[in-house]
Amino acid sequence: MARCPRPADGTDPDRLVEQALRILGNLPAADFAHPDVLAAAQHGHRALRTPR
Repeated sequence: MARCPRPADGTDPDRLVEQALRILGNLPAADFAHPDVLAAAQHGHRALRTPR
């Protein structure tokens, strides 16, 4: 699997995804009822299914 190019600021895209998933994984289940959180989770789910 090809890796995404590193952004100009030097941030590792895989590290950012890992951090985001950890944050989402620690949210209380009720927070997913909030439309913004649900939309972010759905977007992340689609992004993870899309081949890079």
